[in-house]
Formats: sequence, C-alpha cells, structure tokens
Amino acid sequence: MTPANLALPRVPPPPILILIAAFLLPYTIAYLAHLPRTRFMRIGLYPLSLACGLWVALAVEHPRLKLDDETASSVLGVGSIMWHIGAATRYTFTELPPVLHPLPRQPAFPRLRSSTAFRALDLLLNEYRHINLAPSAPLQPSLRTYRQSLLYHLRCAILHLLLIDLFSYPFFRVAPHTIGSPFHVGGEYYPIRADIAATLAVPELVVQVGATACLGLVTYHGIGSMWHISAILGIGSGVWVDEEWVELMDRPWMASSLSELWGKRYHQDFFLLVTSPLSTLPAPFRLMGIFLSSALFHASIFSPLTHSLALRPYLSFFLLCGLGVLGERTFRRVSGRRVEGWAGRMWTWSWMVFAGTELVAHEYGTGWAGAMRGIFGQVRATSAVEWAVYALGLGRSPLGP
Repeated sequence: MTPANLALPRVPPPPILILIAAFLLPYTIAYLAHLPRTRFMRIGLYPLSLACGLWVALAVEHPRLKLDDETASSVLGVGSIMWHIGAATRYTFTELPPVLHPLPRQPAFPRLRSSTAFRALDLLLNEYRHINLAPSAPLQPSLRTYRQSLLYHLRCAILHLLLIDLFSYPFFRVAPHTIGSPFHVGGEYYPIRADIAATLAVPELVVQVGATACLGLVTYHGIGSMWHISAILGIGSGVWVDEEWVELMDRPWMASSLSELWGKRYHQDFFLLVTSPLSTLPAPFRLMGIFLSSALFHASIFSPLTHSLALRPYLSFFLLCGLGVLGERTFRRVSGRRVEGWAGRMWTWSWMVFAGTELVAHEYGTGWAGAMRGIFGQVRATSAVEWAVYALGLGRSPLGP
C-alpha cells in the first residue's frame, strides 16, 4: 500500500443473488421514490443496496457470468458504482418525489412511459444528467422527426467511432505491445515514453503532448459514441423522445479558458448531487470541493481496472484544474479582464498538459488508454485507419497477424 495507490481488498466473486440485488435494490429505491410515505423504507434499503453494490464493484472475477476479459469485469464494477451514486443516493433521503417537466411531444408508447416501473428506470438512467427534472430547465422542442432522430444519432455514433479509431491509432502504432496494446497490457510509462521519443527523434515533451491529446480525444469520443448509441436504443424503443437526448458536451477543444472548459463545454453530470452538499461553503472552497469530489469519483470508477484506489493521479489532475480555475478568477478580479481568445486557449491547454502529467502516465501505464482502442486493435480488419495506412503503403495488411 502506498499513498498513491491504496490496495483494495481481494473479495470473492459475489453469489448470483448479490449480483442481482446490486442492481435491483437501487431500482427499488427509485421506484419507491415515486410513492408516498416510503422514505424510511428507502433509508432501510440503502445500506443493503450499497453493500451489495460495493461487493460487485470490488470483486476481481465473475466466473458465473463467464467474463474472461478483465475489462468486461471492470465495466460491471463501474456500472455498479454508477448505479448507486445517482438517483439511488439522491432520492433515498428526500421526502419529495421527482418533479418532471412536461415532455415537448408524446412518445410512441405513452402508457408505458407513464408507468411507475418505467419512471423508476428513467430516473436511474437520466437523473445524473438532470434531464427534464426540476430545477433544470424544461426541454426545448426539436424539429427532427422520429426517423431523422435515429439517423442523426446513427451518423454521430459512426463519426465518434471513426475518431476513436483515428486517435487511438498513434500509440497502437508506436507501442503495440505495451501502452498502446488493446489487450490491457500497459507498462512503465516514462521509460516507454523516452523510447518513443528516441525512435521518432523528437523531445519527450512532444510525446507527452501527443499522449495527453490522444487520451483526451479518445475519452471524449468514447463517451460520445456510447451516448449516441444509447440515444438510438432509447428513441428506437418508443418510450423516450428526441428532446431528452441533449448533447452531453459542446466541443471542449474550443474552450478559451479553464472556466469555460469545465463550466460550460465539458459534461455536467452529477453536478447537483455534488454541489448541493457544498452550497454553504465559501466560493473557493466550494469550487475545490467540486474538483475534489470529481477526483474521488474517477478514482473510484476506475478502481476495478487495477483493483487499487489510485488517488494521486486523479487528485493531482483535478485539484490542479481547480487551482487553475481559481487563478483565472483571481486574474479577472485583479485585472478586470477575462481569460479568453488565443492566449486563453494556449494557457488552457498548456495547463491541462501540465495538470494531466501523472494521470496520463497512470492511464497509459495501467493499460486502460490502450484498451480503449478495443475492437479496432483486437481485430485489425475492423479499423478504417489501418486500411487507409495499408492503402498508402505505410503499414501491413489489416488481414494479417
């Protein structure tokens, strides 16, 4: 055990009943939140729900589910954590039921949509985004028809997947058996970075900037692809409408300040859940509390991948980002000017590269960054980039080993 990496206990695989309870109990809490006089029942269920969820999250293996891929087992653990920290936590203790805005249009199956069983599921899946829930703003009407909505999200999902292929390729090309491996291999990041820099005859800083950019872009497009695929399934099911699938992010690379990046362009998931307990603190402490919460959250959801709580890389990244935002606020208060324009962009991305040094080393070193290439590296024939490189005579056939 080290201050940077707290070893998590090795727990046995959960019985199938515990596995079911880890997902059924949060759903039950969300269901009861819609019924009157159920608060004490929800409070009674919550510790049991949390205990089952933690067991699933901490378990290294799930042999009953035949999950041979370590990443698949980790995704199950991440899902268990995510299932608990949104609506299941927020609506355990409140006496007030969820307050919804009217939908801009009716879904294909309004009776199913209005059932308590569906509303409980919807609350678990959408509450963390605060979509259509007071105090968020009502949904804005969309001009897209049902068919147009499905085609739009399909195009977006395909584009995101192509860009995952593109931005995960560079390190797969230069370090296919270590930090770029799609099989969750990893390795000692800093020596590998030095080897890559020597091979390419560039400074290590160039490799670090490239690693930061590739990791950030693959993460962004990974979230985007999952989001649009979920939208296709949701809208296609006939119980959700197009307006509910509001874009999670708005071109983060266009941010001209850290405040704009984190406050407007990057996703605001779990914002109310995190900020509500901190609302009475002075502004600087509230801001740093938000970034601290984000660091602990990300360390937790990635802990199943390494079976350890990697505090240092996430704390260093998010707390430095918070200090950067505080610095921008101080600059505005002293100078009367905002951080903006091209100078603001240079500042923002220079600070992000600096703040992300340990985080980038951690996510490449543990193999997570390489594993995000997924099927494009595991089955090379699925990669459009591989075929383009082969057609240009710069690489071997994707059909080969």
